[in-house]
Parts: sequence; C-alpha cells; structure tokens
Amino acid sequence: MPLGPIAQGRSTIGGEEAVGGTLRGIHIVWTDGSGRYPADARLRACTWVVHAGAGHPEKWLAGVLPGPVQTIFRAELYAVIRALRATQGPLEVVSDCAGVVSSGTRYLRGKTVSPK
Repeated sequence: MPLGPIAQGRSTIGGEEAVGGTLRGIHIVWTDGSGRYPADARLRACTWVVHAGAGHPEKWLAGVLPGPVQTIFRAELYAVIRALRATQGPLEVVSDCAGVVSSGTRYLRGKTVSPK
C-alpha cells in the first residue's frame, strides 16, 4: 500500500495508529518530530513524520507520539523507529536532531544507549 495523503486512510503499523503504510523499496528517509506547547509538560503534545524525499512525494508516514511522556526528542527518536519498522534492508536516515544522530551512531557501534 503506498503512503500518501490522510484521505487514503490510517493503519496500525506496530500497534499504534499512523497515517500511511510501509515504505517498501525506500533506502533513504528524512525524519522529524515536533511538539505543541513544548515549555508546558501539562499541555505538550508531540507528533512525528517520516518522508522518502522529493523523488517520492507520495511516500510518507506520520502520527501522534504514543504514551504519556511527550517530548520533542522522543518524537524525533520515534520517527526513526517507525522508519526502521516500515522499511526493509539497508536504510539511510537523515535527522536534524543531534541527540538522535548521536544515539544512533553509538548504537550502531555496539554501545549502550539510554532513553531520555
């Protein structure tokens, strides 16, 4: 099922609701996380997105960050996790979050990564 506009429906990949489906055949993705009211933990609500780039404008995946702990860092990291779940084989992930890049690099080098 190709990913695309919200009108195409929702899926429950990995047990959580998201817009889209799989990113089969994709080997590079851009990820991002965002939050509303980031300074107030009582109101904060975060979202995440995975996009396959300009060459694949119809291929993307997005959703609301699950769980009670709503931080932008967790949304950024969750986007990477969802990208890995939705693809097969080698994958290049582009992220603007230095903490996610650092944690991913440590993990790939066999180091322990602690959640924030």
